[in-house]
Amino acid sequence: MESLSYHQQLNFIKNKGIIIDDEQEAIEILSNFNYYLFMGYVYQFKNSDYKRKIYFEEVYTIYLFDKKFRNILAQTIELIEISLKTKLAYISANKIGLYGYLDANNFKDKKELKIFISKFEYLKSKNLSLIQKDKNEDVVNILLGINLFTMGMIYNFYINIAENNNPNLLIHNDNKMSIRKQLAKEYNTGDRQLESWIENILYIRNMVAHYMRIYNVKFQKTPVKCKKNHNDNYMVTNRIFDVVHIMKFLILDKKEWNHIITNIQALFEQYKEDINISLLGFPENWEDILRS
Repeated sequence: MESLSYHQQLNFIKNKGIIIDDEQEAIEILSNFNYYLFMGYVYQFKNSDYKRKIYFEEVYTIYLFDKKFRNILAQTIELIEISLKTKLAYISANKIGLYGYLDANNFKDKKELKIFISKFEYLKSKNLSLIQKDKNEDVVNILLGINLFTMGMIYNFYINIAENNNPNLLIHNDNKMSIRKQLAKEYNTGDRQLESWIENILYIRNMVAHYMRIYNVKFQKTPVKCKKNHNDNYMVTNRIFDVVHIMKFLILDKKEWNHIITNIQALFEQYKEDINISLLGFPENWEDILRS
């Protein structure tokens, strides 16, 4: 398949019934904006009002909104990732020792642990300046090594850690709670719920990292509800609001969380003439839900 020139791309778009008021401006946009990515925003109209007139500028405006919304999600996920790393490292160090995260006795699946360690060693070899390990250490302790964990590695560590810690490595034997349950307790939820939440955060993180569309997308997976946190009347949307909702529980700094809500509100206000927040799963009282 031969690549299309920008003029050919423009003609394809016009043939789809998209109205273009300024063709030169449209070509300039296409020169910096992947054609197939653009068409992804066009096709999302099919399930709603695709029969009405659709303007090139309208589609591009929704893309711009989506990009800014992804930026807010990325900043939020960064806060969550830092929090998870900090708490996971501290709990693991106290439960199974500084180097227990490399001990097969502490994990359910030995093969998965080998894959995990292989990824870690690769990242360590590429980021030696970030480790700052003690010269006398042959291996990196988890308090340092955790900084190299990706979100995927956090998830893999969490789902693979043994339910019952190795009693021979326990430093604080007065607390028999597993690492899984102890970490979940930090976020006032259960370990099954936290596993689901981390998985969903990881999925959205990958979508954001690859500039995938968030607006008007239905997800096959949604975070598991938690009796301690979710209101009994909460209705699952299978859209991004479900994930934003559990972000509320994963960010323990409420000042940071209120700042995120303020940024979302400002973005919605900026694009209120162009978007429908229900296509993100946001209900009319979304601020009350997220701030309560």
